[in-house]
Amino acid sequence: MTTEPLSRVRYFAKQFLRVDEFRDEQLYQLTLRRLHNNAQHTWGIVSGLDIVSEDDATVVRPGYAIDGYGRELLLTEKFPLVAENFDALATERLDVWLIYGRSDDGSVPAGYGECAGSSGSSYRASEEPKVLVERTLSNTVDARRPPGVPREVLDAPVPPTSDNPSDLWRVYLGRITRLEGKIVIEPGPRPYAGVVAEAIDHPANATRVEVGGQSSAKRTVGGLTYTYGGDADPRRFAIFVPEPAAGATDLAPRLEITEDGAIHLRGQTNVEGNLRTVGGAVQFGGAAGAGAAKPPEVPSIYRFNGDHADTLRIDLGNDTARRFVIGFSSPDGVFTECLSVEMVDTNQTGDKTPVVSIAGDLKVNGKLVGQFIDPALSPEALAAIFGSFQAGLVAGNSTP
Repeated sequence: MTTEPLSRVRYFAKQFLRVDEFRDEQLYQLTLRRLHNNAQHTWGIVSGLDIVSEDDATVVRPGYAIDGYGRELLLTEKFPLVAENFDALATERLDVWLIYGRSDDGSVPAGYGECAGSSGSSYRASEEPKVLVERTLSNTVDARRPPGVPREVLDAPVPPTSDNPSDLWRVYLGRITRLEGKIVIEPGPRPYAGVVAEAIDHPANATRVEVGGQSSAKRTVGGLTYTYGGDADPRRFAIFVPEPAAGATDLAPRLEITEDGAIHLRGQTNVEGNLRTVGGAVQFGGAAGAGAAKPPEVPSIYRFNGDHADTLRIDLGNDTARRFVIGFSSPDGVFTECLSVEMVDTNQTGDKTPVVSIAGDLKVNGKLVGQFIDPALSPEALAAIFGSFQAGLVAGNSTP
């Protein structure tokens, strides 16, 4: 393992170059690349390497990964997982890992095999990862702390690099179990590669993801200079996307998490499914833009500030066929209406008026103020009906 400061070969005229210089030059470049793999990224699976069933066989698909020492693991062919793997280890559960491997391929250019000092030497080394199939050690796997890696390496801010194949770093691919002669695949907690960054920018447009303390940043894309602002300074997380308006360059985050943990959403938001509030409430901090100039087309709940009043509205939109209903659902899914509001053509004239219907008893704690406008009844009959109704309410609310 390499933990020493970086040292590169210094070339000069008439220098005598040995094998060590070429080896050190190669190792220097390898170390830089592997440090990049694990410092500006995080180790894990990059693509592929799934355990799947194909053509009545269980295989590990080709793929690419980076181990914790920054070494590339490129599996170019399918690797079969067979019943013999279980029999050899006398178990019905196996964990599948991928590790770094390197071996001399025995290649020697024609005419050079008999040169002094080259006998038995290979001109190339093949870096081919190995698939390890091992007995499971526990029911759960901590894929980010693979077995066999020293604790000081696992806990290092940046794991040291290594070019020694004997320094094992297992990349977990999954678990297989044999049940009644069949192999069952358990993907498990597969570790995937990541990126270490404070900001991620799309190369061709103004889309940006901020992780950390970025604020009021500027960036030029396609000849336009965009400013990434917002209300929070600093913030923990933010997502910016280009605005639909042409030439808009002052961007506010569509999604923002502030330092106090509050989540802010800007713009039109569609939730495909139920929206639940747990331990909180739905609050309307400011008035909506709905009104005579821009009425909602679909059912909406919003705060309206106009007509000399601040009102919370339940608005059914511009379709008079809609109904507002309050009721209960029974365990078998049957819904029972208690109160409904709808627009009804009561006079058969084509003009609809609002009608409130109550299914069940009406209990009023207070005065009942109303106006009966049915012309079919005389004023005396209306007064008698209204008086009887009020008397009934008083009797119903009186205590014996």
